[in-house]
Amino acid sequence: MIENQVPPHMTFLQIQTRTAQKELEEAVRKLEKTLIPVPFVFTACGGEIPNVIYAKVKMTEELKSQIDLIYNEISKIPDIKINPHYLPENIFPHVTLAKTLSREAQEKGLEYVHKNFSLFTGRLNEAGLSCGKPPVHLVRFKVE
Repeated sequence: MIENQVPPHMTFLQIQTRTAQKELEEAVRKLEKTLIPVPFVFTACGGEIPNVIYAKVKMTEELKSQIDLIYNEISKIPDIKINPHYLPENIFPHVTLAKTLSREAQEKGLEYVHKNFSLFTGRLNEAGLSCGKPPVHLVRFKVE
C-alpha cells in the first residue's frame, strides 16, 4: 500500500466540498484539542471491498464517542457533503491496510492475513485532514 502512497489509516468521515476547505481545516484544528487516544480492538481482516484489505475494529463506547465528536464538529460547516456510509449510524469501523491492489495481490494478501491473523489492539495516535488520490495531508497532528 505504501507503494501506492496510501498509508494504513482509519477514515472517520468522507467529505466533499467545493468552497469550505478553510472552514474544514479550522474545524479539524479544533478537534486537535478534544480527540483522545482511543484504543482499538481489531477483530478480523476482510476484503469484501474490491482492491482493499482492511482490519475490522470493534465499535466501543469510546470509539463511538470520538466518531460522534468528529461528525458533530464537521457537520456544522455549510457546503459540505458527508458520504452516507460515514454517518455515525452507518459507519463500519476499520483500518485500511492495503488499497488499490490488483485482484491477484488482494487475493494473496487476504490469504496471508487470514492465515496469520489473531486479535490485536492499537490506538488512535494521529489524526488529520487529507484530500485527493494520492492523499495530500492538509492538517495532521498527534492525538495525546
